[in-house]
Amino acid sequence: MANISLLNKQVRVHEQLSEALKQENLKGIELELTFFLFAKLSKSHKDDTVYYLNMRELEHLTGNSYNLKEYIAAAKRLKKVEFTIDREKGVLVTSLLHEADFLKGKGTVEVLISGKLKPYLLGLTQNYTKHQLFSMLRLKSKHAKIIYMYLCQYRPKKGYFRQTIESKDIKELKKELGYVNEEGEELYKTFGHFNDRVLKVAKRQINELTDIKFSYEKIKWGREVIALNINIENKNNEELISNKLEDFSEITDKNKSLEENLSELNDYEKLTKVYELSDKQAKTVMQRLDRKRLFEVLGRVDKAKKDNKIVKSVGGFTVKTIRGEFGNII
Repeated sequence: MANISLLNKQVRVHEQLSEALKQENLKGIELELTFFLFAKLSKSHKDDTVYYLNMRELEHLTGNSYNLKEYIAAAKRLKKVEFTIDREKGVLVTSLLHEADFLKGKGTVEVLISGKLKPYLLGLTQNYTKHQLFSMLRLKSKHAKIIYMYLCQYRPKKGYFRQTIESKDIKELKKELGYVNEEGEELYKTFGHFNDRVLKVAKRQINELTDIKFSYEKIKWGREVIALNINIENKNNEELISNKLEDFSEITDKNKSLEENLSELNDYEKLTKVYELSDKQAKTVMQRLDRKRLFEVLGRVDKAKKDNKIVKSVGGFTVKTIRGEFGNII
């Protein structure tokens, strides 16, 4: 059975490492092993810490099954992946996987990683992007995994509903996603091919299985699609809880604590069901107001409810309170 605390762990990946992973055109199994390893890292670990990866646990998380030969091939491929990190004192060129020892009859592999690379996996700076391990491992298509990594760099910050990447050039997007080879040749030359093989597949899986949703609008020059407007949304609490418990209810009997944790991820439900704002009003304040300041002000609504001072609707009182502090934004 998979460890539920591992499912909820946030994996932080340095932007230069994320970029390298996308450019390497890794297979699904290779990406799964990489992020499964990332989730094991801890600040308390030494440079020579051995990480034990249980393949049965990984397969339970992903729903995929591989044989020993495939795992060994994936490990060999990851040993060849090089990362180049620009630092103040110089440029570090290293690989992620230093050593992998497959233990016979145990379904476990002992892994050592580069000690010099570890600080860039562990350090928490503004250059890091959160990738939810649960979401990453559930995705079946490598295209979905790659695009999920890309979208997480632009996802709405906590307290905001939507983020838009405007007028993203198609050729530039392909390059950033790793769909342009070293010779500069596009792997999916026509937009139709790229759309059918990559974007549609990724959209369907990401929207169904992860903690975000995305959509895209085509921008044309004549008949040719030259750019996209890409919209990214964080899912609300109800969707997250449904997705996480529906397929993985057998993992743990502690579903209550999981649901309680998930309830803290997004404020949309609080605004619409507790403070009775409309859908449009909730999305507006999430987009335009600082979350901390908003909920400090909404504390006045909580106090008024407790003191039975709300004569008419909670929603009307909430709107009046917000307008009193921030003006007529809703």
